[in-house]
Amino acid sequence: MNSSYSIILASQSPRRQELLRMAGIDFAVEIRNDLSEDFPESMMASDVPLFLAHRKQEAYHELWSRDNVVVITADTIVALDNVVLNKPNDRTHAIDMLSQLSGKVHTVI
Repeated sequence: MNSSYSIILASQSPRRQELLRMAGIDFAVEIRNDLSEDFPESMMASDVPLFLAHRKQEAYHELWSRDNVVVITADTIVALDNVVLNKPNDRTHAIDMLSQLSGKVHTVI
């Protein structure tokens, strides 16, 4: 799909990239590795993805403030009993997280 807009995906997510490709959308990926994914501990898990997506939006201001540029930001979290499970730090942490999730209902937001 060609448009008069340059589309930037602010995500490393292979799934988000796949969805845009499946939709026939031409886009470029731009990542900001120094972007904090911290959020207030008191925040409800259901509010975290939008909070983080807005933070990403602010970090890309110089891009989306240009004419004809669209920046897509998003975030997804996994919550278990309203506790956000952040990205694992390493393999051991990932195994621990998967053990916590095993046999339990969790929410992907």
